[in-house]
Amino acid sequence: MRFFSKRRLGSLGTGLVLVGLLGYTTWPAGAQPAESVENAIRLHNESAEVRGVTAGERSLADMAGRDRRRKVCLGYAAAEPNHTLILTQSQSRLRIAVSSEGQDTTLLILGPRGIDCNDNHRRDHRDAAVTAQDWPAGEYQIWVGAFEAGDRIDYQLRITNPNNSQ
Repeated sequence: MRFFSKRRLGSLGTGLVLVGLLGYTTWPAGAQPAESVENAIRLHNESAEVRGVTAGERSLADMAGRDRRRKVCLGYAAAEPNHTLILTQSQSRLRIAVSSEGQDTTLLILGPRGIDCNDNHRRDHRDAAVTAQDWPAGEYQIWVGAFEAGDRIDYQLRITNPNNSQ
């Protein structure tokens, strides 16, 4: 039995908003989120960044199984997402990457395009990252986890558009 259900959201306007778990908010179609929304980060200069701590004993494989590329989702995270990313317009390409100073992190993203997950974005690099094309507007729930159950790892989550980054 899968933990997730698929759902699609319509276009919400322009830009990107990253909302922490405590500041979870959605906006009606066409509305713009207020700059003062607590725990929200807006995309400025094609990037956004937020900090957090992994915690959880919930198996990502049990929660999601496999991603849309049929890759097994590995690691452990909390039952609730760490962050919510709201794309108010489609993005041609995005990179969502964890930085934890070499700790073994995992990443699970659930959104309009389905499930994306990653354990190590390179063979010699233990932090997780997803870089992909065609991100439709909508809400993306993001779990940042650890390869081992219960590990508490401080991390930075960076969202960038590699096409526009230097």
